[in-house]
Amino acid sequence: MGNAYLELNELKAAQSCLETALALDPDTPEAAGNLAIALLKQGKYREGWPPYEGRWRSSQMRWPDWATPIWQGEPVSHLLVWAEQGYGDTLQFVRFLPLVRDRVQTLTLLAPAPLHPVLSGLGASLTTEPVPCDATLPLLSLPGLLEIPLGNLPQPPYLKATPIPLPHNGLRRIGLVWASKRDHPTADRRSLPLSRLAPLLSNGQWVSLQKEVSPAERQQLTDWGVQQPELADFGATAAWVAALDLVITVDTAVAHLAGALGKPVWILLPWAADWRWLTNRDDSPWYPSARLFRQEEPGRWEPVIAQVQEALRQEPTPMPRSPIAIGWQTGQQSGWEVFGANAALHLPDAHLLMLPQGDDRLGSFYGERWARLRCSAEDFQQFAAMQGDRPLFVAGTAIHPLGNHPTAAVLEQLRGQKNVAFLFAEDSSFTPEEISALRAFDGVVTGSQWNSEILRAVGVRSPVVWQGIDPSLFHPGPKIGRWGDRFVIFSGGKLEYRKAQDLVLAAFLRFWQTHPDALLVTAWHTRWPQFTAGMDRYTTAPPIVNATPAVIPWAIANGLPPDAIVDLGPQPHERLAPILREADVALFPNRAEGGTNLVAMECMACGVPTILSNNTGHQDLINPNHNYVLTQQGTVPPVAPIRSTEGWGESDVEEMLAVLATVYGDRPTARAKGQRGAAWISEYTWAKQMSKLAAVLAEISAQNPEPGDRPVYRSFG
Repeated sequence: MGNAYLELNELKAAQSCLETALALDPDTPEAAGNLAIALLKQGKYREGWPPYEGRWRSSQMRWPDWATPIWQGEPVSHLLVWAEQGYGDTLQFVRFLPLVRDRVQTLTLLAPAPLHPVLSGLGASLTTEPVPCDATLPLLSLPGLLEIPLGNLPQPPYLKATPIPLPHNGLRRIGLVWASKRDHPTADRRSLPLSRLAPLLSNGQWVSLQKEVSPAERQQLTDWGVQQPELADFGATAAWVAALDLVITVDTAVAHLAGALGKPVWILLPWAADWRWLTNRDDSPWYPSARLFRQEEPGRWEPVIAQVQEALRQEPTPMPRSPIAIGWQTGQQSGWEVFGANAALHLPDAHLLMLPQGDDRLGSFYGERWARLRCSAEDFQQFAAMQGDRPLFVAGTAIHPLGNHPTAAVLEQLRGQKNVAFLFAEDSSFTPEEISALRAFDGVVTGSQWNSEILRAVGVRSPVVWQGIDPSLFHPGPKIGRWGDRFVIFSGGKLEYRKAQDLVLAAFLRFWQTHPDALLVTAWHTRWPQFTAGMDRYTTAPPIVNATPAVIPWAIANGLPPDAIVDLGPQPHERLAPILREADVALFPNRAEGGTNLVAMECMACGVPTILSNNTGHQDLINPNHNYVLTQQGTVPPVAPIRSTEGWGESDVEEMLAVLATVYGDRPTARAKGQRGAAWISEYTWAKQMSKLAAVLAEISAQNPEPGDRPVYRSFG
């Protein structure tokens, strides 16, 4: 009866029947697994994951003899995760692999060979056969083990692909899949005759992404003028998907591939669709780029096709995109470097003009996509070297970095057809010359509402685009006990006056005297030690050794014992997240932030209770429901080269001590606040923020006349 109610989409009735079945006989085959389906389909993920393990009682599932011991989440040397179900399930659930990277030394994914070309960049080596390991786990058991709720799913794009270069004729480019694998048990309900799709093909440039095509279907596609590329594996399919404007598909692996790549995908669903699509909604929390079209009655596709046809009529035809040139150095340490890397990875048709900073680890995460970006930087640098001192031109839109005291001198050396400045400024005053410099750009974008308001006061319009977080790295997770039962206070960021690490040290010195189990963990660093000037009001000035501030000697000189502080120095992103999850609280009494404070956002994303000063860019992040707020903000004297500190704030040490004591004394409440903060900040991913930036750039740039997959360079003047 429960199974029958599942087929009728009567989920509460199905749940009741299946719970009764299990009460009568806990060993009833398939009852637990089907109860999980009823729960998951209602969005009850926390309740649904445990009984989902009952899928192994089904006659359709067989546990491999080699798959022992089963991993329980403990640290291990080598974990083998194996893809237990179909291609689509694997593409959907590999998003969880990065969440376990910090618990294992070596992570291996056993998956079918056709999927391997698209599974790089997840932090796992790939195999098609079992390998020696310390523990194993089926892939679809990961979200249950990690206790992932519906509202905290890692978001796409988590797969990458280099697009097939396609000429643009002004038509929308649309991929099409109309049938599931013919030997799949549910193929009949998840497939429709190709002929039913004829009403859709009147407008657009259509491409068949269907793997299995009969001779009759192939001839029909030829008659319709549908392009039919050879798709040897999922790497080839992904390259085509990445080049298209839209994919229209039934519930099959291509739907998951397009969603995982972050591409717009319209999915045609049968009555009583699979649990992962939930019910009564036309969007998917798994794939924000997806739009769902559902059968209203079992087997009836005609109304679905009519809805898709009408939606296509309402969709604007995309115009050719122009390259976006990113004019600053990328990497993994400073905020600008991280911002540039994510802008390059997420903006459409982005190209780098400068080689990545230092030890470039991004290739191991992003594979071919990052290799292509590096290639674009190498091409430009080679071209620039040949031009000597001549000014350079890049076709498309060039984004230029600006900070305090902006100048348009950069445009005398390099410019695009359109030139956009991205501004992070802490100095709250602009000279007439600096205002003129800002107006020399076609547009100015800022990283915080505070920056936007400063510019508006001098007559410069500046839309706001925040920085983002990478949910595959920064997400809540359990501690591994790196520092035992110490009360860990984390503080990060470049060591400089505006970041107020002197206030952190002064407050911690007093807190440690009454809480000797406290440990200050810092990730303080800077390549510009001159900006530590002014940090001698609450402590001694940080000593400079070999042109670098010496953090531990600074702490010791102010009375802190060596075992009360750990300085990690600069930390690349892939190493920082596990450290953050060890913290009981994060402390940011920063005097000024031109942006939203990337490290604070990443602490929040990891579920760390976060203390923020109520000033400048921090104000975009502040909400007493999901972080702690330092409300007492005094005036701050300017220190060269800053001219004006209007809007800055000097946090009160007594208030900092009081908030730290509150967190120390009520850690469950603090953790709950941290979890709320993580849920809130999870909506501000790099993918979403760069999508906003792309829209702003499109508005500023309109359509440049030289579109193309690679930028066009030439000298000018």
